[in-house]
Order: sequence, then C-alpha cells, then structure tokens
Amino acid sequence: MNEYAPQAITDMFDRINASMPSAIMAGIIGDSAHTYGYHRCRDVVSSDDYSVQTPPDNKGDSEAACALDISWNNASDQYTASKRLMSAKNDPRMAPIREFYGSTDGVNVCGYDFYYGYECTSDDSHLWHIHLSILRQYSGDTAALAKVADVITGGNAEPEEPDMKYASTDTHNTHNLTKGTWVTLYNDDDNSQTFVTGPAHFMAECDLSIIGLKPGGAALHVRFFQEDTKSGAASKRVTSYPQVEILGTTGGAAGRVIQYGSLGAPASGWTRRLKVEAYPDDDGVSYDYCAARTFYY
Repeated sequence: MNEYAPQAITDMFDRINASMPSAIMAGIIGDSAHTYGYHRCRDVVSSDDYSVQTPPDNKGDSEAACALDISWNNASDQYTASKRLMSAKNDPRMAPIREFYGSTDGVNVCGYDFYYGYECTSDDSHLWHIHLSILRQYSGDTAALAKVADVITGGNAEPEEPDMKYASTDTHNTHNLTKGTWVTLYNDDDNSQTFVTGPAHFMAECDLSIIGLKPGGAALHVRFFQEDTKSGAASKRVTSYPQVEILGTTGGAAGRVIQYGSLGAPASGWTRRLKVEAYPDDDGVSYDYCAARTFYY
C-alpha cells in the first residue's frame, strides 16, 4: 500500500493560492492525529469508516488520500472562503465535495455536508483552517476540483439564468417498499403548471436513507421520468431516464440520485411534471428519509 496525495488535490490548492495568496497548504495525508476519514486512503480506514459508505467513495484510487486542509496568513480570508462555501449549498460545482468545515467569524465553527444536504460542525481547530472532504471518486479529477477552487476564490462563477425557478424540497419519512413494485417517491406537483407553455431545463435530486439493504444482496432501483396528465384522461409517460441502482453496505445505505434534462411543452390541455419512483429487488426494504428537489431554468 502506497498512500499518497493526489496531484488533482494539490492543483486545487495551487489554484486557490494563486487567487488568495494568504492560503497555506495545511495537509492532505493524515498524520498521527488523523487515523480515519478522508485524510486517509480507502485502503487504510476500516470498512465501517464514514468516509467509505457512499457509492462515490467506493470508486477512485484506493491509495489516494482525499481531504485538504487550508490555513491562512490572513484571518479574513478564512471567513471569506467559509462564507462562499456556506453560500454554495446548491452550486453544482460542489458535487466532488462530501463536506467542509470552517468559520465565518473566528468564533463559531460552521460546515455543510454537500452530499447529504445538511449543515454540520466540528472542533475548534476549524476556526482558523478550512477542511474539505473530497468524495473518493474525484480524487484524480483535476477539472472538477478546479471548479471547487473557483467557488472558494469567487472566480468563474456559474451563470444563473434570471428566470430560474426552484421547486421546494419534498420530504417523506418512513415508507415500506414492495419487491418488484414501483412506488412513487416524488411528484413535482408544485411546478407542473409553471412550465406548460415551453421547454424548461432542470436538475433534479433525490436523497434516500434506506433500511434493509444487505451487502452483496438486493439493490434498490430508482428512476426519474416525465409524465403528462389531463383531467378525465389516462396519464402518459413521456420520457423515462436511466435507472440507478443503490447497493447495500455494512454501514447502511444512503444515496443521492441526480438527473439533468429538459421538459418540453406538452400538448394543449395537458400538464407535464417530473416524477421519481423506486423499487427493491427483495422484501423487507424501506426508507426512513426521502428528500427531493428540482431546479428549473
């Protein structure tokens, strides 16, 4: 085993440092104080370590350390970078990042888990340095990590259409699933009337925390599709996107399914909406949390 710091992560730091010269490389590979988590490679951590539980964390080079710590000669840069990261909760450029910790004021530690979508915190060392956990799939992806650097430095911002519309998160609690039977997880009813007159590009996400999947056993199938509806008529499926399979792990199963596409205008009198369905390959599977979001442009 030859644990190493990936060049793509080093390049990400160099890109940050070029725009924010007070940035100091504070570490990629964990020392004696970092015996677990993303600062260590997948071959070093135990199989129940939190850093190897998501599907993206079981891809990529197993010898690559996958975290970056940045300290600063100028404390205000710590606060500025942390504010930018806290403001990037829905920025698609943050897809390679599992989580970050930092501080916007030098008094309180802030953080955000970009994979699962919730705010988090950590110890007081993050008052003066920023920690980034990188999903292991992206350890060698220079282009993707360059976009993360741009978020931190405030450069090359992704353009946002002025007429972007956002569908509020739809959440559900525990629901049993039936083997081989598609169950609807999400109907985008809130926005189905908004886009009946023309095409709308979208990015949709569905987060699931699943119970009952076993390692090496049944998978949970998830799919997005477009559906047209009309009063007094049978609904029509317009487009079905590729299915995603979520497999069980020793630490439980959770995952985020993302779909990009475009909703064209339906026929006169019909309404078009986006839906998400899922089914397991075996009995005894349920979910205790489901959250879905749709961004329209």
